[in-house]
Amino acid sequence: MNNPNNTPNTVVYRDDMMIDDQTVTLTDTKTDVSGDTTTIIYQAPTTDYANYLDKQVGKQ
Repeated sequence: MNNPNNTPNTVVYRDDMMIDDQTVTLTDTKTDVSGDTTTIIYQAPTTDYANYLDKQVGKQ
């Protein structure tokens, strides 16, 4: 399958994650074919993210 980031006329996505002592911040950026960019920022307490990771490890 082709990488959509290297294919003309497609949407490009980028996710950046930052974790500090209290907050996990995920920045989701989408750029469409006309160059319009939309950014959505998700934030959660670090303890919630740690609990989520613990549950994911338990599924393996």
